[in-house]
Amino acid sequence: MLSYLLTWQIAIPTYFKLYQMKNYLLTVIVFFGINSCTKDKVDNSCHSPSLISQVKSGEVFVNDLIYNNNCQIAEAVEPSMYKKYLYDSQNRLIKMERSLSFNASFSCVAFPNSTIDSGADPRQAKVTDYYDFEYDNTGKLTKRLSFFLNSGNAQLLFYQIYTYVNGNVVKSSMYSPQDMLTQYDNYEYDVSGNLIKTSNYRVELNGNIILLHTVYYEYDDKINPFTIFNNTGEPGRFTNQNNITKETYVWYSEGKEYKNESTTVYEYNKSGFPVKSNGLQYLYGE
Repeated sequence: MLSYLLTWQIAIPTYFKLYQMKNYLLTVIVFFGINSCTKDKVDNSCHSPSLISQVKSGEVFVNDLIYNNNCQIAEAVEPSMYKKYLYDSQNRLIKMERSLSFNASFSCVAFPNSTIDSGADPRQAKVTDYYDFEYDNTGKLTKRLSFFLNSGNAQLLFYQIYTYVNGNVVKSSMYSPQDMLTQYDNYEYDVSGNLIKTSNYRVELNGNIILLHTVYYEYDDKINPFTIFNNTGEPGRFTNQNNITKETYVWYSEGKEYKNESTTVYEYNKSGFPVKSNGLQYLYGE
């Protein structure tokens, strides 16, 4: 999921309008340094043939996933990023912490006045930013708050409010710390619950609403192993039942339309899980 050209969402407010695509930038950054990064395998508390444990590119681990005793995602380690997931007594995700650590060999952006470390192992870095999650009395995620740590002090960057129809998030609205609506995403789904269209809008100070971009998705009929992240408040790659095979991006600027397409080809195991895609290898239950 692993998405998505996107913002780090931790430093520069103007990046927020690319929010829906943030994980794509992360993927690009990871692969800039992929040939110079090696990782030791990390231990899991939960071993299951249906749970993805590692993603490799050649002999390099680009993602290690660690689970708790309830087989929920507990940690995710990438060449320059470490994420930790915390749960309440009802096994609901209540906090996701992120640490960034850029090795000098990586071609990465530096964030001034941040807590980013320069060591090679992001597991040893200080927490850079985090999300808090809030739920209604039915257990649905209703609000996600994004904080950035500046010299150890938590600063609210923005928060998101979720709207549901038939159990699916159909709208994610982003607000500033001053409670001003700055942008929102609308979501459309197929009968299987796969996201087939995302539309991103910016809300200007004068109240005008501008469509920034639209993304269309196509799928295979196999199992998406990344639904383990479906509680992180990011509709799409982590919530789809199947795997995305084609993404069509449409940007709008000054009355013109720009389009770009990307495709993913998978190989699957006998259980219907992807084991390879576009140069990546997926390992399970290791």
